[in-house]
Amino acid sequence: PSDPAVSLLLGNILMQDQKLDEASEMYRDALNDAPADTYLAYNLGISLIRQGKLEEAIMAFSRVIEKEPNTTLAVRSHGHLGQIYFSKGNLEMAADHLRQAVALAPAEARYHYNLGIVYLRMNRQREAIQSFQSALDAGGDDSRVFRGLARAFQQLEQPGMAEKALRKALLINPQDTESMLDLGDLQTSQGDLLSAVDSYRAAVQMSPGNATTADALDRLGRVYARLERYEDATQAYYQALKIDPQKSELYLGLGQALERAGKPEEAINIWKKAIQMGVSGEDEKQIRFALARVYEDKGAFELAVREYQILRERLAVPGTPDVDPEVHLRMGRVMLRTGSDSAAAELEKVASSPRAKADQRKEAYLLLSRLYSKKGDPSSLEKARSAIYQAARIDPQDPSVNLARARILLATESPVDREKAIEVLMALTASDLDTRTAAQAHNLLGIAYYRNSEYKRAMNAFDTAVQL
Repeated sequence: PSDPAVSLLLGNILMQDQKLDEASEMYRDALNDAPADTYLAYNLGISLIRQGKLEEAIMAFSRVIEKEPNTTLAVRSHGHLGQIYFSKGNLEMAADHLRQAVALAPAEARYHYNLGIVYLRMNRQREAIQSFQSALDAGGDDSRVFRGLARAFQQLEQPGMAEKALRKALLINPQDTESMLDLGDLQTSQGDLLSAVDSYRAAVQMSPGNATTADALDRLGRVYARLERYEDATQAYYQALKIDPQKSELYLGLGQALERAGKPEEAINIWKKAIQMGVSGEDEKQIRFALARVYEDKGAFELAVREYQILRERLAVPGTPDVDPEVHLRMGRVMLRTGSDSAAAELEKVASSPRAKADQRKEAYLLLSRLYSKKGDPSSLEKARSAIYQAARIDPQDPSVNLARARILLATESPVDREKAIEVLMALTASDLDTRTAAQAHNLLGIAYYRNSEYKRAMNAFDTAVQL
């Protein structure tokens, strides 16, 4: 057709039907007949973006700006050019086009927000904050812009501004479930749990009983649990499971709520049901961790160890001597409580694992030192000494490590080691400790002084321990 308006309409229909190549050709052919038609050039740019033909899209949008530099289409073209250059990593050009969009449409929040994102990427934080503030003060009818703005403010550690942005998003679209969920998350992170309950309940009410509803109920259950409203938490999780019975993390949360409500047997049954459903990966790991912990609390150590053994088998990779260090660490803890000789092997795997975090390795060495020091023979004491030395290398300021170090030094009966123990304990008692640890440190210092025949100092240390 030779009529540009008809070509524009047909091109739009083709674009809606995802026939992007045909739409682009329709716009191009029409532009040959009507080269000044900015609507054709603009829609050509849109169709090219959707095809990933960014260089051609740049030419199309630039043509719009050249023909009509002060129109709404020019504003939108600057906006698209800003996004294209941002995606290509050309931040200066992106910022330049977005600044022009802002200058032409200062009341449109979207362009202020996008400019702020570019400034953030350029590490120009002050200008980013100014752009975000301008976006918050500007208008717009797209709640998604203000939702994104809220997330930007959170990234900048400005929760108050983030909340304002979310409330503006909800003012634009009171049924914006995602913004309501984000508001609940923000309130939860700020410790305003009662307000978070209201937000999550509102999200439940505004969603149509789908996966979003289950997600809102999951978050509601977690907040109820933090408020120690365990019955409310269990009800939220049960409701969520009616909607999405395959969502394994719901079973984890429900079991934890039941356990804290004093219903460990129900918690165990829920977690077993989840495992029977075939959970795997991280979900299975967390559920088996929870099961093992409940078994431990009940004194069923063999059942707890069995959960860790199953996990160890499930996570094992051929040719790799260990699995997740946390599995070995937890199993080692339980075995240590039962007096099993296998505890050392599990803890040694954590201590030597390149995948273990520093805190995990420190705890493994600390537990190994306690295990070996209980045996009391010279060889075991030397192993205990080596283990606690490694723990102290990882964290020389840890009070638990230094207490254990002093105990091991005193256990050798060596005068030199006794002096070292006194030195460690004097430094420890001079630091900022909680009451229980301070009492233990002074009591141990009293023992060290007594064995060193420094009776007056021993009595002073014992008196301080009693007062604490």
